[in-house]
Amino acid sequence: IDWAGGAERIEKLTAVLNLEEVKDLDHLYAYLILHHKNAIDPLTDILGSLKNMKSRRILCDAMVELAREETEILTRRLKDRRWYIVRNIVYILSKIGNERVVDELSALIHHSESQVRKEVLRAFEVLPGPKAKQYLVKFLMDEESSIRILATRSLAQFALGGKVAGAVEHLLQTIEDSKFNNRDLYEKKEIFDALGQVGGNVILPFMRKILKERVWFKLHKGRHEE
Repeated sequence: IDWAGGAERIEKLTAVLNLEEVKDLDHLYAYLILHHKNAIDPLTDILGSLKNMKSRRILCDAMVELAREETEILTRRLKDRRWYIVRNIVYILSKIGNERVVDELSALIHHSESQVRKEVLRAFEVLPGPKAKQYLVKFLMDEESSIRILATRSLAQFALGGKVAGAVEHLLQTIEDSKFNNRDLYEKKEIFDALGQVGGNVILPFMRKILKERVWFKLHKGRHEE
């Protein structure tokens, strides 16, 4: 069936997959997974052309099976200029669940598109091995608040399960960062909640220091206003 995986034939699938109501999704999936590895690249290309969300998900699920032993074909495409294709590739790689792709995905931690960064974070949550979980700390300083909050929650969860080392130190560094005061109250609460979950008695001296600084600041501010 190699001939069916050629770029020209795969491109013709786009019109079918973009139909407003694709019928018999099970048969579509069964057809897609019959292809050989030569179909992976052209199928990746049409991911960017699909407007039908159900078809796109079926295609991604089929590519999980097609690329299960061929992840290098997908990792080569992580530098694609089209962020939406990169996001879908990251999703597929996370579903394949091969620890070998962790380092390749780490190159996307600072991707310019937030939806790609969010998908990478989700991938690190589900990929096996300690390295994937350790990369979660990198998202604590992301430029987008929603991603930082997701990272904070994940970090606390995996730290409690013993899957992340140094979580307390990283959370403390986040609080001590000069930009922390500019974050909104909700995000600050999430970080302090996470610290309370994983820190235990270790963080008590730090919390006393924070309280003293706040008392001093209020007193100093009051005197200045007088």
